[in-house]
Amino acid sequence: MTAAATLVVAQEATQNPLLPAVYDIVWSLVIFLIIAGVLGWYAVPRLTKVLDERSERIEGGLRLAEEAKAEAADARERVEAEIAQARRESAAIRERAG
Repeated sequence: MTAAATLVVAQEATQNPLLPAVYDIVWSLVIFLIIAGVLGWYAVPRLTKVLDERSERIEGGLRLAEEAKAEAADARERVEAEIAQARRESAAIRERAG
């Protein structure tokens, strides 16, 4: 084995095989920061906007549901009052007929 080959093998033997090379870590960090920047300035605001619009639509739907529920309760009370009035009139007619 030559001296240069022995030196390369010795350097590889001293480097931890589980850790990547320094240049790999640096370039990975650079790419990560670029992707994080693009997501932070482009994707996150759009996603936030969509989620805010969705939240507003849901809240509007809930308000409409509450209003419809109140109207249904009012209508139910009116119908029950009309039924009670009809029963009173019916009883009065039966008494006069009887």
